[in-house]
Amino acid sequence: MPVRLVRPLVVLGALSASSPALAQTAPVAQPDRAPAATEGAPPAAPAEAVAAAEPVVAPPKNEGDNPYFPVTTRRRYGFTLGLEGGANVTRAEGSGMQFTARTTPTSTGAAFGTGQSLWIGGVFTDWFSFHLGMTFNRASVGDHEISGTGFMFGLETWPLFARGGVFRDLGLGLDFGTGTAEVRSKARDKVEADGGGMSMVRASVFWDAVSAWKLNLGPFVAYERRTGEVYSQDLAWLGVRAVFYGVNRR
Repeated sequence: MPVRLVRPLVVLGALSASSPALAQTAPVAQPDRAPAATEGAPPAAPAEAVAAAEPVVAPPKNEGDNPYFPVTTRRRYGFTLGLEGGANVTRAEGSGMQFTARTTPTSTGAAFGTGQSLWIGGVFTDWFSFHLGMTFNRASVGDHEISGTGFMFGLETWPLFARGGVFRDLGLGLDFGTGTAEVRSKARDKVEADGGGMSMVRASVFWDAVSAWKLNLGPFVAYERRTGEVYSQDLAWLGVRAVFYGVNRR
């Protein structure tokens, strides 16, 4: 090749090598990629799915017969139905109530009679229960006949239950409510004292001495006071009670 052609070509090559526009662009770095999953392995679950799939541990259950309170019931629990009956000594005094005036006061003195009470309720623990019920009584002395009917709300407790033995079934009761009562002359068939709308309160001590299945039997003693606008009555009770509880006694 002639020398005059070679020199321009050398100069042109040097210029092209030093020009940025003609320089070769460097490859752009690519972001790191996650390694390919192993062939045959299941895909990884999202974090939310993993948290939702964790098993929920149920809270521990309470022991014993009572699923709602953290106590073990051994003598009484749940539904209760009771019936008691016995003899009473009573004394009533008062007068009849008319629209304009009261009649002549009457006092019966001591009278002997009988009565019954029936109730239904619930038991939370071995040492506490409540109930709603009715009570009836009748007594007579000389020409006087005494009768009464009451509606009552009652509470029962076994305060010495923790001492064990016989104390587990020795209880105290308190009933209060309202009702009607009267003193009637048998000879004249006339009301001599009227206790309509009276209030009543009764305190009792009882012992669930014998148990058969869920039925408990035992004696009780009680004192009851009834008062009204023109009537008052005191009763002393001695009798036997039978109470059904929701569990077998242990």
